[in-house]
Amino acid sequence: MEQRVALVTGGSRGIGQACVGALARSGHKLAIHYRSDPNRAQELQSQIEGSQIFQADLSDEKACTDLIKTVYKQMGRIDILVNNAGIAVDQILPLAKGEDFKRVIQTNLVSVFSLSKAVSRYMIRQKFGRIINITSVVGHSGNGGQSMYAASKSAITGFTKSIAMELAKAQVTCNCVAPG
Repeated sequence: MEQRVALVTGGSRGIGQACVGALARSGHKLAIHYRSDPNRAQELQSQIEGSQIFQADLSDEKACTDLIKTVYKQMGRIDILVNNAGIAVDQILPLAKGEDFKRVIQTNLVSVFSLSKAVSRYMIRQKFGRIINITSVVGHSGNGGQSMYAASKSAITGFTKSIAMELAKAQVTCNCVAPG
């Protein structure tokens, strides 16, 4: 069997880096996405044989589509997508700014939609795929000062349940994980 390829967004630190490590240990080839710290991404890449790093600002929908196309072109396939990249802008509602809310939704939610949509086409064709969306317990329970973040993570849960139903017939499973 050909070695599976996993793309992990926000893969150069935190939960994403832990996902990269676990997938590497289980024999996957890794496409490691990062946004702003090439040194950190290059250091991680040097530790994982055969891995490649990819830079993109996932708040830009076209960058999401381009990322999927580039990874597919360079690595030949994408079997697993871990949508981990995200931001939090903590602020109580009366002081929250509309531009911050838009940035959180664009980065955390619209990127998950755009990446999942783009990769699903490849996964349907190959009749195999795994989409794993990282949410948060805050999306289920809420948290003072995190209404914007909670809204984005809660929406990812509903989105994931819906695409799981849509893509199941093509042997593409979709799940979310809510650390916290």
